[in-house]
Amino acid sequence: MKQWILNNLIVNGKLPSKRCNKNWFLKFGFEKNYNEIISLTFFLDSTNPKFSQRIWHIVNNNLEKYKCQNHLCNNIPKFVTFTRGYLNTCCSRCAQLNENTIQKIRTTNQIRYGSNYGLQNELVKQKSKATLTKKYGVQNISQLKETSDKKKKTCLKNHGVKWYLERKNDIKQFVIQKYGVDNVQKSATIRQKTIQTRRSIFYDSLFNSSRLNGLAIPLFSKQEYVLSGLYEKYKFRCLKCKTEFKDCLEDGDLPRCPKCFRGRSWFQQEVLEFLQSILSTETITENNKTILTGNREIDLYVPSKEIAIECDGLFWHGELNGKQRNYHINKSTECEKKHIKLIHIFEDEWMKHKHIVKNRLVHVFGKSIKSIYGRVCTVEEIDGTKCNLFLNNNHLQGGDKSQVKLGLFYKSELVGVMTFGGLRAALGNAVNVGSYELYRFCTSKPVVGGAGKLLEHFKKKYQPDEIITYADRRWNFTDPFYSKLGFVFSGYTPPNYWYFGKHFNYKRYHRFSFRKDRQEKILKIFNPNISEWENMKNNGWDRIWDCGSFKYKWQK
Repeated sequence: MKQWILNNLIVNGKLPSKRCNKNWFLKFGFEKNYNEIISLTFFLDSTNPKFSQRIWHIVNNNLEKYKCQNHLCNNIPKFVTFTRGYLNTCCSRCAQLNENTIQKIRTTNQIRYGSNYGLQNELVKQKSKATLTKKYGVQNISQLKETSDKKKKTCLKNHGVKWYLERKNDIKQFVIQKYGVDNVQKSATIRQKTIQTRRSIFYDSLFNSSRLNGLAIPLFSKQEYVLSGLYEKYKFRCLKCKTEFKDCLEDGDLPRCPKCFRGRSWFQQEVLEFLQSILSTETITENNKTILTGNREIDLYVPSKEIAIECDGLFWHGELNGKQRNYHINKSTECEKKHIKLIHIFEDEWMKHKHIVKNRLVHVFGKSIKSIYGRVCTVEEIDGTKCNLFLNNNHLQGGDKSQVKLGLFYKSELVGVMTFGGLRAALGNAVNVGSYELYRFCTSKPVVGGAGKLLEHFKKKYQPDEIITYADRRWNFTDPFYSKLGFVFSGYTPPNYWYFGKHFNYKRYHRFSFRKDRQEKILKIFNPNISEWENMKNNGWDRIWDCGSFKYKWQK
């Protein structure tokens, strides 16, 4: 049939519209051919297809419905013409999620701006601000008085107030009439819809991007995930070993194959291979039992640097496996007495923030790339979005909710961030005016004098009486970094714990998320007469202890 169509219907690669009419077939005695075309493309009958659409399927050897190029969508895109065929995707959302489209946009932006998105380029941002400043005298159009006045005028006209939220009582009555509650989030239906919407967005972002990095493919539908309960397990197939396994997908976790990710062995092996790549001439010993007493092991040790590394798999280093509160800090303390610096890397840090861990190890072992100097950099206050994006890419603890966010720029490139806020009561501090805590500091590349420049800018502008900061003892040592900045060591904080569970993808969760006053709402099994820890164990959770922190203080 395809050859007959090419010989009798197609002219110079095009399909004349008159040859798509049934009367044309009847006129020239091709009724049998017409019926055969209809029969071959019966799968299109339910979509009310154009005849040219049927011809397209036969000519292109596609005897099934054409699906949206978003592989998680089963909709049929619009058919345009015989020459153009179908659109790639069914809607703008699927077009945005199409990997080919995303890659094309990124490639174009990389060529034009040197970044995946135009507005990530500092020159583009500066040009935008300069244009707005020149044209309107402001850096953001919302700062323009005319814009503000227009918003107020429109709101007055439509709602009788300058700002819509001033109509609190009217809004409240409307919500009560429509949903039966005074706040939409109190409606079980709305809450469920919100949850399903978020899960839908997460599903699309995970399986329509490179986040999985070829680890696994889902063996369940989007609808199954959206409609299921929290912390349910879903079936996947590992792309490496083809094993089918079950895992959960909560809080941004990624599925991992139990054969390819076997805890300590693969974790320790990967860290060892990385160390060998940056310390090619150094001796690295494994499972060393000569440093600690009691026949205890150190996973990796570099004698020439007097630096040791423990690869702490969450399951094997959890409290339910006998690793009590002081297990990790005792190892670190014993190593310190022998002038050995011991680093503890938690398994989820290596899995989820491998590039940050590698950068820190490069720095610790003195293998950093060429440095730049803080004296040629500038300091600016930056917004929360830019700050947290940088922290998430360069700091193991990720973004924060700081009050002061300082960025260090080298030739318009953000290369460092330091953040400050009030003293945290959760750490046992009294809130005092003039007292601040240094929350985060990190750089994307070595910057000599960068921390000092940021700190001096903060002190000059905010005139603090006192600054307190904490350094994680799993990673930091009593080195001169803080003393060079004018801080004085003021003590240790005790080890803290993090919750994790083998049913919850082995990610650590901060203990504050599971305070006892919240457990009844978030745990399936809750007993008010037992402790927080006992309730967590009853729900399949374990906990792992860190090494506490060094506490440093600067005073005016």
